[in-house]
Amino acid sequence: MKDAPVTPTGRPRVALFVTCLADLFRPSVAFDSLALLRRAGCAVYVPRQQTCCGQPAYNTGDYEATAPLARQVVAMLERTRRQHRMVRTRRIDQGVAWFNERPP
Repeated sequence: MKDAPVTPTGRPRVALFVTCLADLFRPSVAFDSLALLRRAGCAVYVPRQQTCCGQPAYNTGDYEATAPLARQVVAMLERTRRQHRMVRTRRIDQGVAWFNERPP
């Protein structure tokens, strides 16, 4: 966390992407992730404009439905990353898909 922007009190600023699945089916996981980052000393920001990233559609092969969702989420994360430098997600497959395998 050394290269992350910090608050005036020196806490690293971290953005948390919750995921729609956690939001809908396991909100306790999202709250636990938030608590864990805070216990680690982070100032956590959860972007309100989060939406489904398209991962469920991508996993079923529906790439046409995935593309606009993925582009929207990646754009939101790029804006957020400029202010926080670190964006955390609970699932590595989403991070890989967003930044390496995203549809055109």
